[in-house]
Amino acid sequence: MRKKIGIGMGAALLAMALVGLGQAQETKPAEAEKAPGKRLQVRFQETRLRGETTTATRAYSLVLHADAGWASVFVGSQLTITMAAETPTTNFKNAGVGGRVRAETLPDGRYRLDARFEEASVLGEGEVADPRVTAGNPILRVLRGESQLTLREGETAPFASAADAVTGELVRIDLTVSAAPAAKAGPPTARESARLRAHLVLVRRQGETKVARRPYSVVLTAGEEAAEVFSGSMLPVQTMAQGGPTVMLKDVGAGLKLTARRVPDGRYRLGVEFSDGVLSRGKDSPQVRVFESESQLFVQEGETVTVASAVDPETGEVVEAELTLEGVR
Repeated sequence: MRKKIGIGMGAALLAMALVGLGQAQETKPAEAEKAPGKRLQVRFQETRLRGETTTATRAYSLVLHADAGWASVFVGSQLTITMAAETPTTNFKNAGVGGRVRAETLPDGRYRLDARFEEASVLGEGEVADPRVTAGNPILRVLRGESQLTLREGETAPFASAADAVTGELVRIDLTVSAAPAAKAGPPTARESARLRAHLVLVRRQGETKVARRPYSVVLTAGEEAAEVFSGSMLPVQTMAQGGPTVMLKDVGAGLKLTARRVPDGRYRLGVEFSDGVLSRGKDSPQVRVFESESQLFVQEGETVTVASAVDPETGEVVEAELTLEGVR
């Protein structure tokens, strides 16, 4: 797989190298890594109101550990955007719903949340500006919020609200932090090697009907380089490189990238990047329907953890990613 996973998330994983300091006779012990906090679920709840009537409600949730960095989720489409200079160059822009959050444990037991939320969608027919201005690119309407909140476990607080100037609806985003759902536990594998297998299963549901179930897995040795897998296609994209026009290949499909390191309490610190993309026909050019997530999780061997879930704003499907870690004999 290339530098980008699946639909080209392009996000770098946490570096995990210990640097030796001093002379051979004078060694300084490595600084202890801060222990992770509790495993939490952070939920963005979107509600749309027209007057007193609720027109839509959708939830997006992330599982993360307090004091262990950012987690993110996105569901929607990637649209092709053409930038015309001397030679047209194609970029991709997310149009859908994305959330990003991290949590810090405070001395009184509350959590300080740094949270970001964005929803973008294409304006409908009849709402397109002069193509001499837009170069034929779609126009996006956007709701964006960013804030820092201090919440107790189980507490919900208003995060952001705004009037949608196009539809006239009031859009409200609420944020909830709670203990993560209990992980499914399985027996550890009796073995001598440190090899691990990570299974990730993506499920799409429409109501109670399962629309798709796609499994992916990688095997790696804890502490070694990242393991990754990708399946899909490569989309030719016109761009500029070294001052001249060229065509580059964009991965479109599903990819899982994982790092694992054992920590003193026996768990594994997993750096997880997952992306699932399906090529679809846009109005004038191809686009990619996407679900992607990124997180740092502390997982026991044999555990199954729901990484993230979201409602696809285009299809109404609930999309969920579940990760299982097991030993390899």
